[in-house]
Amino acid sequence: MRILKSKLGLWAAALVLASAGASLASAPSDAWITTKAKLALITSDNVSASHVNVDTTNGQVTLHGKVASATEKAEAERLAKGIDGVKSVRNMLQVVTEPRSDSVKVADDSLKDRVQKARGLRDRRCRMGWHPFTSRP
Repeated sequence: MRILKSKLGLWAAALVLASAGASLASAPSDAWITTKAKLALITSDNVSASHVNVDTTNGQVTLHGKVASATEKAEAERLAKGIDGVKSVRNMLQVVTEPRSDSVKVADDSLKDRVQKARGLRDRRCRMGWHPFTSRP
């Protein structure tokens, strides 16, 4: 009887180990999940993936980097959640709007005008004998 229990225990242990091994083998690795998530982001028309990084640890995906809108942020999270083997998604993406080059140009032009006016005033004062470091106007 004791031998039968011992053999039965060994078979049960082998069965548990075999099923655990099969479930571990079927779970995708973190590297595979990261690769699939990056590919999903790159091939998406709704997410600019050039500034998005993906890290995976124990099936938890972390998205970090910058996107142009809240819609892109939500879409990136949705795509990552759709990958097989993903347990959770931690969305740390920052929404950063694109710089407005037209407003920057206006500011640059305004600054340039102010510098030129200041230089002109200084040049006139220097011609009149006033030096900015040694004299007072």
